[in-house]
Amino acid sequence: LLQPEVLLLDEPTAALDAQSARNVEALVQTYLQESPHTRASVWVTHDEQQANRIADWQLLIQAGRAEEPRRVG
Repeated sequence: LLQPEVLLLDEPTAALDAQSARNVEALVQTYLQESPHTRASVWVTHDEQQANRIADWQLLIQAGRAEEPRRVG
């Protein structure tokens, strides 16, 4: 738990205002850059704009089916 290889985040900003959500995004980004152990994060969100800001890859799930992963940016 203290040194995860993958950080799993299930809607960590769902109940936050826009500024607080961006603060959490920045904190996670800083953690990922500074952690020698954590190599990736999986971030579940319903906010498409947020996904576009934070993701390197996206996997869209619609009606219980996963679409082809796509590279962002």
